Amino acid sequence: MEQQQSPPRTRHPRNLPRLWLCIAIIVSSLALVQPTSATEASPPDAPLILTQFPDSLHNGGRIDALCLQLFPDYSRERVNLGLRNNAKEDLTLRLPAMVLDGPIARGQEQSWVFGGSARLGGWVATFVEPYTEGQAYITCGFENDFFILPQHRKVLYYDKGRIELLEQHQSFLAPSFPVGCEFYDEVRGRPLSIYCGVQNSTLVWSTDQPWTLTAGRLSWEMMTGQIQVGHADFVRREPAQIPIAGDPGSAGLTYAAMGQAMEFHRCAGPCPTGQPIHTTLDASGTIGVDPSLDRYGVTYVDTNSSTDFSVASVFWEFLARPGWHLRDVGVLSSYGPRGDASESLLGTPVYDSVRVPGIWVVGLPITEPFWTHVPVAGQPRWVLVQCFERRCLTYTPDNPEGWRVEFPNSGLHYLEWRYGYVPSAPDWATPWWDYDVQPRR
Repeated sequence: MEQQQSPPRTRHPRNLPRLWLCIAIIVSSLALVQPTSATEASPPDAPLILTQFPDSLHNGGRIDALCLQLFPDYSRERVNLGLRNNAKEDLTLRLPAMVLDGPIARGQEQSWVFGGSARLGGWVATFVEPYTEGQAYITCGFENDFFILPQHRKVLYYDKGRIELLEQHQSFLAPSFPVGCEFYDEVRGRPLSIYCGVQNSTLVWSTDQPWTLTAGRLSWEMMTGQIQVGHADFVRREPAQIPIAGDPGSAGLTYAAMGQAMEFHRCAGPCPTGQPIHTTLDASGTIGVDPSLDRYGVTYVDTNSSTDFSVASVFWEFLARPGWHLRDVGVLSSYGPRGDASESLLGTPVYDSVRVPGIWVVGLPITEPFWTHVPVAGQPRWVLVQCFERRCLTYTPDNPEGWRVEFPNSGLHYLEWRYGYVPSAPDWATPWWDYDVQPRR
């Protein structure tokens, strides 16, 4: 009879007693936690609402300057951390420039729509400005260290324009990539420490539905001398004596002179389509006619605008032509061990039926198109200028193909006019097209 063998002894891991001890401690801790009913649950801390502002804030300013005034005991390092957190939260404000200007980095497009943006300490510097119907969320340090600034709004200035966020709330924050978004650093042999930006930018801002954000009426304000600080509220100052076109500092056609010509109509109503444009305007505001300008072949286009102004054919073609956009835009920011950062713009290039959403970017025409004689790269040239509600457009026949129609640097001009602020090179840079535009992974 076979002898029955006893089952083999199980070898327990050496650290099993420690495991049981950890479980016992966790269970004991949970037993001490009393469940809280829904009625007893306390709501999250509400953000601070500021009711008194520094005098200098009434005209607006950069967030770093605001934070240092409101919280003088904060260190510059803490404020810089706040700028970094604001840059993450305000990624939405950067989307239009990414979508419209991103393809230029790939050589697919010419002529910047926004150009560079204001930066400070390596991060995009958002401004806060008075606006009666607005509400701004400001971070001056840590991510949970934020407050509400009523009757103000966040804006972001670019070389050629401004993006505005009237009232910030959760739906305006750009959604993040999935957790599985990981990139590997081949040089250091380890995963990158990254911040991933937007999962689907079309949910937040797109050229099809752009009015989540607004583009500033910079040209109208500089031409009329009225700063809009609410839907029906304005602050009066002198129109901008800053040249629209030509070399910086040159004695060219200014916004103030263009403003004087806002009431001038070459025709009784919109000029008929096909009529040549040879009306001139100089820096003093004097209007003239030069039939020799017909050689450039630029004509009026009647667009049935409610402002009774026709649009120059070269501008109408520019605003109506198809072009490249970036879709599903995201920003990949990698941080090194010393706090250094680099950014790459992620996105999918698509060819759209219209590159520039005209009404959103420029608005309606508010002047005639005028030829003006200005120095360009030190050489006198004829440049056609027409101003719309939000931007002006210029046409320089002698420029290379693809760069003949351009937006002036109205963002820089506005900052100089309103704040007396002329950004230096370190404060004004292009934060994404300096790097490769990468395909989505």
